[in-house]
Amino acid sequence: MGDRPPAIPPPGPFPIYVSLYDAATRWLAWTRSFKLYLAASKIGDDDQQRGLLQYLGGDDIQQLVPTLSNTGATFDDLAKALQDEFDKHQNKMLLRFNFHPLRQQPNETMEGCCCRVGDHVKRSGFSDTAAEKLAVLDQLIIGCKSDALRRKLLEIDGLDSDKALKAARAYEASITHARTFRERRPHQHSDQHAVNSGHHAIHSLEIGAELFSTDSPPRPSTAPCREDARRTVHVNGIPLTVLVDSGASHDIINTDDLAKVAPGAALQQTDVQIFAYGSTSPLLLLGSITLCVSSATMSSTATFLVVAHAPRTAAIVGRETAMRFGLIQLVHSIESPQLPDDLAEYHDRFQGLGCINDVEAHIYVDGNARPVAHAPSKVAVHLQEDALAELHEQLALDVIEPATGPTPWVARMVVVPKRKGKVRLTQDFRDVNAVAARERHPIPTLEEITSDMPGVTVFTELDMNKTFHQISLAESSRLFTVFHTPLGLMRCKRLAMGLASASEILQRTMDRVLAGLPGVRSVHDNYIHLRRDGPSPR
Repeated sequence: MGDRPPAIPPPGPFPIYVSLYDAATRWLAWTRSFKLYLAASKIGDDDQQRGLLQYLGGDDIQQLVPTLSNTGATFDDLAKALQDEFDKHQNKMLLRFNFHPLRQQPNETMEGCCCRVGDHVKRSGFSDTAAEKLAVLDQLIIGCKSDALRRKLLEIDGLDSDKALKAARAYEASITHARTFRERRPHQHSDQHAVNSGHHAIHSLEIGAELFSTDSPPRPSTAPCREDARRTVHVNGIPLTVLVDSGASHDIINTDDLAKVAPGAALQQTDVQIFAYGSTSPLLLLGSITLCVSSATMSSTATFLVVAHAPRTAAIVGRETAMRFGLIQLVHSIESPQLPDDLAEYHDRFQGLGCINDVEAHIYVDGNARPVAHAPSKVAVHLQEDALAELHEQLALDVIEPATGPTPWVARMVVVPKRKGKVRLTQDFRDVNAVAARERHPIPTLEEITSDMPGVTVFTELDMNKTFHQISLAESSRLFTVFHTPLGLMRCKRLAMGLASASEILQRTMDRVLAGLPGVRSVHDNYIHLRRDGPSPR
């Protein structure tokens, strides 16, 4: 029983005839993933390995193996027999033709590019190993997306593939480290409410929408686009840049991209409905199609919904497919920060949730406004456990309370994944915001803060915990904040991020709290203390 494989996902089936001319290249990548699966599962018996190869390979492999005459007795014999069979169908002239335009893809490291180019060149019929290495090196320099790295490589005497990769790793590491330093600089928040505040781990680019499989319009929770959500995969053997959307429940491809990877392919009918952000009408779907997808870790099939071409519309890969192909990873981490010794006597200030004294936020709604009560929205299955935990925590911290009595205003709950796990709960208060009088209070700009910095030698930045929730909401305003949850109707007892005036109320409150403290500036929940050597800042 000790040799039983652990519950880890195996490679998906290997479709041969989706694109027979590049089956040899795809088989090389598939067997690499399969061998890793065997090693991780501690499966060493040849009979088991051969049986699993045919079982996991799918119908095409199972039908092909009995027709081969040189399958031998070991796993390696069978894998090689299949590789030889696929090699027969390769058009080496076409492979060499496709080899020369190969370029480093967005978000692809030079090492990843080298592996991809190396796999391609092995199947392209070069005369010997030396010729293959030279072809890979040439293609790395020609296809490098960074002019600075290309110049650096051309300066190296006796350049070969190993030296090129060593230099590329060092260059890419320096870029990553510089980006980390840049991202840790003080930043300025938007004064928009949480529905548009950008807390997704990965967002839709170009199309500007999350896609949901539902019979009703989705809850709004999109954010600004991020270029690091792009990945390059091979679809039917053709490189295709796709957009990874961890909130999408389906994979999407437009007709232009489909014509590149599967020209003339027949579509299947589908009754799935998907909605773009803010739309009450489903997108027009032309049908669905199953395509062969290859990433750096595996090759398998994925079913795409097909939409008509529209400007700035990119192919989208949803969460399930992205995780299956290793394009994103779900990471669980636990941090236990230690309080510095010189702050230990104030440990009670860092526990629980505070509440600012003598401050109440009000929502001023037009008395003639017509109340709006929405139906509850569904919480994604993978977020339900964390959403319930956050609800119980907010109840315990007295942030929310069960709603009783008449509830003319009812909003939807919005569940937003955080980067470090867990979720953020907000509400879609657009209907209330549309009829509420907006409070005004100036929020410092970056220029106003940096104007105080000349001569400053010590910078201290503090990020307040759950800042909005440390301001009480007036009893008369709570009826406007009722929202659906899996635990029933709840309402806010503290200020909510999604309210139109929340940012101004917070800024006005913190300006009052911090008034008179020299060198202290605040922008929303960020506080900066500027200190010079000598007299305190004016």
